[in-house]
Amino acid sequence: MTLVGVHQRTLKRELATTGCRRVAADHELGRLAFLTEEIEPAFAAHGDPIFAGHLGDLQRAIADARAAAPPDCAALALPVQGITRACENCHRNYR
Repeated sequence: MTLVGVHQRTLKRELATTGCRRVAADHELGRLAFLTEEIEPAFAAHGDPIFAGHLGDLQRAIADARAAAPPDCAALALPVQGITRACENCHRNYR
């Protein structure tokens, strides 16, 4: 989860900069997508439907942000909020 947090913070910092580079934001979204594939095995949460639901929400939020493919970083901020919400919802139960 530490690595997910690092990439999420890096993504948010990139979106907040004046010279936001869309390619850098896309890279961070890709890293987040990769890392979410490792969450369930790392936490041995197999069979926990609540955890699985939160993980699915996070994976969908990342996929939605990647699929939105807005031309600039400002337009990417809204889909990225979905990632933040998914993390916060899970942390309410598992932090």
